[in-house]
Amino acid sequence: MDVLIQDIRCFAGLHKIPVRPLTILIGENSTGKSTFLALLSAVSNSTSFPFRPGFNDPPYSLGTYETIARWGASPRDRSASFALGLTRDGDPSEHFEAIATYVREKGQPVVSKFRLTRPNVRIEMAKIKGTVTGDLFLAAKNNRPEYRTSFEVPLLPEQALELSNFLFLVVAQVHRKKLEELLEEPQKTLQFETMLEFVQASRFGGKPCQSIAPIRTKPRRTYDQVREVYTPEGDHVPLILASSLPLASENKEFAQLKQTIENFGKESGMFSQVSVRPLGRTTAGPFQLLIKGRGGKFNLSDVGYGVSQVLPVVVQSVLAKNESRLLLQQPEVHLHPKAQAALGSFFVRLVKDLNAEFVIETHSDYLIDRVRREVAEGRIASSDVLLLYFSKKQSRTKLYPIEIDSLGNVQRAPRDYRRFFLEEETRLLMRSGQ
Repeated sequence: MDVLIQDIRCFAGLHKIPVRPLTILIGENSTGKSTFLALLSAVSNSTSFPFRPGFNDPPYSLGTYETIARWGASPRDRSASFALGLTRDGDPSEHFEAIATYVREKGQPVVSKFRLTRPNVRIEMAKIKGTVTGDLFLAAKNNRPEYRTSFEVPLLPEQALELSNFLFLVVAQVHRKKLEELLEEPQKTLQFETMLEFVQASRFGGKPCQSIAPIRTKPRRTYDQVREVYTPEGDHVPLILASSLPLASENKEFAQLKQTIENFGKESGMFSQVSVRPLGRTTAGPFQLLIKGRGGKFNLSDVGYGVSQVLPVVVQSVLAKNESRLLLQQPEVHLHPKAQAALGSFFVRLVKDLNAEFVIETHSDYLIDRVRREVAEGRIASSDVLLLYFSKKQSRTKLYPIEIDSLGNVQRAPRDYRRFFLEEETRLLMRSGQ
């Protein structure tokens, strides 16, 4: 799958950015990594894209049109529009492309054009105030010419919540308009069925995305607030642990979560067990999280800050499994290098064993090197891993997809990749030789 970005912030022109099961974003600060995560999150949400893209859904905040559209040398050179989309090549039967163009309206980005292409079907739309006009095309097949019909439907708030709802309106209107033809010509009925299949498959983004913020929630000595709703900061994680860990011996899924947490804790050297201490007489009462380490069991608030920061990453990664793609910002924050490396093995294991998918923004060489080692040792296919290097010159970002071969070697890295680290090491060696 590739993300299409055109004239958004530091992404000048059209960028086609690949995403793999394990995609790692690297580069200096302010090169566009967090912006890319925000855009990937927005375009993957089929309930809001393209009509109401979540450019400011937590933990992201891209702002208004003024702060999203591409800048030139001055604000007067701002792009008159920007575009965002997804595409997938490969198997013709699974090909799709969806791309939306946005313009400014009352300071906010508003979709002005949208094109959605799937096998044998294409729909092109243009928004005119509260009305959407466009054309629907069925590909030529078996000596049948391309079938084209136009539509014009109102864009109401309740219809704009999800693209598939809007597409049903389009197909329904086309159906009524061509009802006589459908009754007179059986092949038109087949065309209508094809359009319905197109609508039903309109969740074009593949897996939805869940994001975890770079700074997670602070640990508490006692938890007494019931919060089951997912938050990027991980406020929901303590309750998940409280409701699942005590039942691990009775529930296979809870047992897997408990075992995965403990395996990571031991491999990272951070803890050997996470347990729950209830403080009330009912399961809905207050509770504490206890961390077992080398010196015994301690309250979560009394152990290293890194434990509370990594638990949401570990727990949500297991919960997501193959159901959603997890977007992570600096999962290594507050972690010792050994634990950072352990995270690399942790992500690889979930990709291989649970069909999980991750896009990870990191500044950790230890995490990256561990992933390379996992590839070299055959625990994950090199084709499932991609490093995306973000390099920014003046106000323009250029992306370099960097492959890792079967031996764990970095392939086709740009010249400035790791230049800083190499120069620092060279200066140190030269000084040592004096």
